[in-house]
Amino acid sequence: MKKYCFRAVMLLLSLISFYAHATTYYVSEKGASNNKGTSIGTPWNYQRLQAEISKKKGNLFYAGDSILLQRGSTFYGPLQVRCSGAPGRSITIGAYGSGPKPLITGLVTLKEWKAVGAKQYTASLPEDFPSYCPILLINGKPFGQGRFPNNTDPNKGYLSNESDRNDNSSFINRSLRAGNTDWTGATLVARLMRFVIDTAVVTNQQGTELQTKNFENKAQKGFGFFLTNHPATIDSHGEWFINYASKTVRLQVDANPANYRIQVPVVDTLFNCTNQKYLVVQDLAFEGATTFGIFLAYAPNNTIQRCTVRACGMEGIAAASPGNNFISLMDNDIADCGNIGISARFVQSGLSIRGNTIQRIGLQEQYGGYGTVCRIGILNDRGEDHEIAYNRIDSTGNIGIRFKGSDVRIHHNLVQHYGAVMDDVGGIYTVNQGRQPQTNRKVYRNIILDGMDATAGTPNNTSQTYGIYIDDGSRDIELYENFIANGEGAGFYLHNTTAINIHHNTVFGFKEAGVRFTYDLAKWDPPRDIRFAHNIVVANNTTSNLVKLLETRDSTFIPAQGLLPTANKSLIDSNLYARPYREAGEKVFVGWNMYQKGKQQTRKYSLRQYNAIYGLDGNSREGAVQLASNKISDQDFLVLYNAATQTKAINLNGAYQDASGKVYGPGKINLEAFAGMVLIRAGQGKPGTANRR
Repeated sequence: MKKYCFRAVMLLLSLISFYAHATTYYVSEKGASNNKGTSIGTPWNYQRLQAEISKKKGNLFYAGDSILLQRGSTFYGPLQVRCSGAPGRSITIGAYGSGPKPLITGLVTLKEWKAVGAKQYTASLPEDFPSYCPILLINGKPFGQGRFPNNTDPNKGYLSNESDRNDNSSFINRSLRAGNTDWTGATLVARLMRFVIDTAVVTNQQGTELQTKNFENKAQKGFGFFLTNHPATIDSHGEWFINYASKTVRLQVDANPANYRIQVPVVDTLFNCTNQKYLVVQDLAFEGATTFGIFLAYAPNNTIQRCTVRACGMEGIAAASPGNNFISLMDNDIADCGNIGISARFVQSGLSIRGNTIQRIGLQEQYGGYGTVCRIGILNDRGEDHEIAYNRIDSTGNIGIRFKGSDVRIHHNLVQHYGAVMDDVGGIYTVNQGRQPQTNRKVYRNIILDGMDATAGTPNNTSQTYGIYIDDGSRDIELYENFIANGEGAGFYLHNTTAINIHHNTVFGFKEAGVRFTYDLAKWDPPRDIRFAHNIVVANNTTSNLVKLLETRDSTFIPAQGLLPTANKSLIDSNLYARPYREAGEKVFVGWNMYQKGKQQTRKYSLRQYNAIYGLDGNSREGAVQLASNKISDQDFLVLYNAATQTKAINLNGAYQDASGKVYGPGKINLEAFAGMVLIRAGQGKPGTANRR
């Protein structure tokens, strides 16, 4: 008995000793490198922290320790972290005191400007200036390099490629006349497809023709390009050019540069954590990096929470290598990054991205990511057991949320103003071109609003921005209770997919269609097991289809056979379709395009007709409210949504109807958390009961 008591006492003492080892270190602008750092009165300076935390051997920090930076302070330079915590005893890197979050910055302020022309000035750059600098900040606002033409010029600053060569390197435009600027050495930014932007250096110019290094994709006639990284591009406020050889920057501003705070980033990555784990990074601000704000590589079991990251040339937070499992990214504010807000493309399992606010990602074509997987709010491209929830994403050049993998839950997110730079995109998007096994994916209770028009630089005059876009090879996804409003393409787009269950969603105000089903590549399995039921689809114009049932370029495929309610288990039924601006008997509900021998054949049907032919939507209804088609007005519709976590009371100043004819107001109505509804102003139409077929 004494032996067991002795062992218990020794174990208790060892645990007390282990936990007592935890130390808190303090860092302040007013600290000193020779201070102990273990009290608020004897803090380190930032240089001491940089030196200690980056040591491969003799690192001072142990599991359970805390490293706290003083609020209201600004610290210059990167943190290279080489310490790890342990399960239940993470190392915390955070803040102490009161005031704004401690700021870790990679920005330097440029001074001593010299006038060199009308509104143009030059300044010297630091000796350690990097070989790549994508952004310059004026009073905190990021500006990209100068470009020709400007994005305020016709076609939003794209020159149309007039070359017939259909190769990977030829660009012709008559505005590039002989005797004008020699663009050799400039960077050419090209729209190569709707959804591809890429860059190459101009190697030669012959009159109106530019030759570049080869692009991966062909330079198609009619697609657009512009030029940057050349002093001749500078002709408006905020445009700039860096001469890396002489380490000088040339800038145009409307007033004396002494009136502005002009800064450039000189640090590649502000917080770098490689091969470390069990860290909690919280309540810090990061600003100004040429590439990454926070970078995690082979760094599992780490948490980033309540941090602010902005003005990064590429990515705000990047978990950018295999081995980044069990990563938690919560309640962070990320803004003004060139490529991706949160990139978790290599997290294999246990990813949680919750409560983040992500704004203005990939909006300037002069810098950021290129290719197809770029300019995205949140990117997760593999793995399993992932959750992306309660995030707010506003203004992205491409996709709002892109996901892959199995056991994935995408829910309670607000996505707005997506597809500002690239086309053929979705507010929420997935693809499975590698035909990887995918199971148990749920997309629910999201609010997706205001897809943008990014046709500039393409020969197309109709945009393809979709609310939720399920692309090639994707399968086994349930999409429900989403509210999707206002876009250029369709609310839902299923492209070469199977085993998709869409139910109890609301779609409003898409120009092409409410929902679009497409099968156009024979290498993919024809659509099977498609369920589209109990949805509300409302159009706000006189031309939109409510459903584009099927498009196919495979002449051997019978239209709609993949959607028929036969052995393939598909079910399209019990939906409410409303296009209030219509005449009685119009064939506005269902249509498809079929391509045979290179020719497009179009068919349109009323709901009754297509039910009789295909047996689909037998229990679906037409909307009850009818509006005069010669008096179209945005004021006829009221789009309501609640992106809060609690029920919201909304006051209606008049009487409204929903698409089924139910009357609301005047007075208060309650809207559940992450829900939306479309109301039609009462008195503008003809109320009644929604009609079957």
